[in-house]
Amino acid sequence: MPAPALISRRRVLTAAGGAAIAAGLAGCVDGRRGADRTNTRGGAGGGGGGSRELQFLLLGPTPALLKLFNETLIPGFAKQEGVKVVLQTSDWGSGFQKVVTAAASKTLPDVLTVGGIWTAPLAAKDALRPLDEYMGEWSPRAEYYPSMLQDSSYHGRIYGVPIYAGIPTVAYRADLFERAGLDPGKPPATWDEYKSYAARLVRRKGSETLTQGADWGLDTSIGLQQSFAQLMLQAGGHYYTGDGKANFSSAEGLRALEYLVSFYKEGLSSVNIVAKPTAPLPLVAGSSAMSFATMGVLENARTNNAKVLPHIRAGKPLAEATSGRPITSAWINKFAISSTSKNPDAAWKWLAYISTKPNLEKLDTQYGLLPPRKDLANATYLQDVPRNFVDASRYVVPQPGNPAMLQIAQVINTQLQRAIRLQAKPAAVLEQMDKEIDGLTNG
Repeated sequence: MPAPALISRRRVLTAAGGAAIAAGLAGCVDGRRGADRTNTRGGAGGGGGGSRELQFLLLGPTPALLKLFNETLIPGFAKQEGVKVVLQTSDWGSGFQKVVTAAASKTLPDVLTVGGIWTAPLAAKDALRPLDEYMGEWSPRAEYYPSMLQDSSYHGRIYGVPIYAGIPTVAYRADLFERAGLDPGKPPATWDEYKSYAARLVRRKGSETLTQGADWGLDTSIGLQQSFAQLMLQAGGHYYTGDGKANFSSAEGLRALEYLVSFYKEGLSSVNIVAKPTAPLPLVAGSSAMSFATMGVLENARTNNAKVLPHIRAGKPLAEATSGRPITSAWINKFAISSTSKNPDAAWKWLAYISTKPNLEKLDTQYGLLPPRKDLANATYLQDVPRNFVDASRYVVPQPGNPAMLQIAQVINTQLQRAIRLQAKPAAVLEQMDKEIDGLTNG
């Protein structure tokens, strides 16, 4: 599943954005407890062959990102460890298939990029090396949000180091709030508030919706599925039962879908407003007043409609009710070590090196998304970002990993399309969803 398409269509900034890279490479860090350390094992290449060279697959690089790797990170690592990193690149669109093909032929590079929901599918194919033996001794692990590490895990083992995350929260247009008589300083916090705000924000001309009250990520990819995932998690739902059966038709899943469908049934959202790649997002274009969006919406505005940038604000993720807690999901990309690497110790040193606080800040500045480390929450590139976009990291509940997750996401999205178009009742949609997902996972 092409990750950049997923990212951009889910209101997550693609790798094209971001500020200029920070100058210089941070000096080598020592091995004191509590410090970022790259030397957590023996000599480079030790325990996995004596080669002083690593192959590294980077997906979706931009010119600025390539410059950062080629002029700063790779030379810095070679100087520190005496290991040459050979950079390979590919686009996101064909990335997953290339990785799967290479895994089958045992020709994966030593280190590779792993897209958001790829961890379980690749780990289940034994394509990735578990990192627990390294991360157990790695003191920076304590700086990572637990949910980010959980998202990088499968069957209790960690298979990737999180690099950046697209984390949606309630985003809205302050100017449209003011036009509707709403206080831009008081964004909605619960399902009831979100819907009541949407009812005041919607604008129509005859039968045409000019501005929908809320955008649910309707696009040409799986944005709708991502929005529904947040609602289901907020309702306290679980994707699967204890014995692994699909659980979307649960009471929690039904509450989430009935709530989502009510926006379309009552004319607060429109199936005719669809986000398209490279175009202004509905929130940016003014065809939506609210959305579940990541900080990537800011770059979309900067690129497509800069005059609205000062009007884009963020609230916390929604809670189902005042007694509930805010919850959101996330798209978290990682770097991982292939199971066939002959140089796993050197590969780990490379991962640890680029994940040090100063180097990861350089990377995340280029990606333009949120860092997975808590100690980067006040990074320079985040200083002008509305704080609730950044603080959304605190509220992430990962979607559970499943080897068939790429197909499952498509099934969910397809069934949700039926629901919002009022082609079937929510209960029937969820029952069909469970049936198809069980067919994928147990068939």
